[in-house]
Amino acid sequence: MAEKRVKSDSTPQRNAEAKAIRRIERQFSIELERNYRIDVGEGRVHVDGFNKGAKRVTLVEVNAHVGKMKPAQRDKVLKDALKMFIVSRKRPADWHGKDVRRVLVFVDQEALSSFGPNSWGRTAFAALHTETVVSKCTRAERRRLQNAQIGQDIRNA
Repeated sequence: MAEKRVKSDSTPQRNAEAKAIRRIERQFSIELERNYRIDVGEGRVHVDGFNKGAKRVTLVEVNAHVGKMKPAQRDKVLKDALKMFIVSRKRPADWHGKDVRRVLVFVDQEALSSFGPNSWGRTAFAALHTETVVSKCTRAERRRLQNAQIGQDIRNA
């Protein structure tokens, strides 16, 4: 049996996600509600960022990984893209008539590059009409994330 991870503090990731959300707000000139809950059918989901404007709803999911991703980490991002797509299809009644913008935000270009240009993941993002954006973290944030990933045993693949 594998030894349990002893340093699984996700504070650096949560902090990096919050900073990425603020950068995206400036880039898109919108204010995002954090950890927004949306009812979907009999269940509910949360998105990292949400904005409902006069003509558009924006859904944002942030990935705070630096470096190349392992398959399970890529699967989590694909799951986020699918979640936003399903939410936009099963949208609440007050969203009707609005465009829904789905955005995956990465804090590191190498993490996004884990989805090669000809990969099925990039094909899925396109098919799900999901934008990918890099909101680059600072060197200090990058170091904190790398240290957290090492402590969490999330090594670069």
